[in-house]
Amino acid sequence: MGSSVFNLSVSGFAPPQPRSPTISSDHAVFSGGAKFLTLNATASELKTEHPEPPFPMPASFSGLGLQLLYPDNWTIADDEPASDDGDASGVTFELPGGGFFSIERGGDAATDDAVVDAFAETIRADYGEAEREEIEADDSPIADRICEFRFYYLDLIIVSRIVLATIGNDRFMIQMQAESRDFDVNEPVFSAILKQIGG
Repeated sequence: MGSSVFNLSVSGFAPPQPRSPTISSDHAVFSGGAKFLTLNATASELKTEHPEPPFPMPASFSGLGLQLLYPDNWTIADDEPASDDGDASGVTFELPGGGFFSIERGGDAATDDAVVDAFAETIRADYGEAEREEIEADDSPIADRICEFRFYYLDLIIVSRIVLATIGNDRFMIQMQAESRDFDVNEPVFSAILKQIGG
């Protein structure tokens, strides 16, 4: 699994460009457009309503060689950069509570370890200490590696899970991030989407 690769080149942070009242696009960019978003909000701006599962999933997405259903109260961010061939390199679904689910198609130069370590370093630079946990990927139909980070933002615990996966001939980084209670509520939806991707 450590031999899997991702084309990684951390380029720092872009100026904030608001995407919604609860998240912004401060991000570290991995070549091919892969990125992860960081929070840029006050505690009062983060929504605390927690919808009850099960979630209806009537909206559909087709792109990146993938087809999947997702909840219709999620929105798709429209600022994903295109790759050299003009195709989108990723998609980010924004959750109503301020979190997101991101799928990024990557290249082939950096190892999984390099991707996870760069991710961890960026979180530490922005938020200080972060708890890091490797999660067994045996139960996942697509994951080569799963790593979860927990860190504080104001008085909230944020959970950010990355899944490095090979789907067909492509490498992907899939990221799920939300405040811990929203993450727990949305975890069944995250799992259902991952199962669809692994299809």
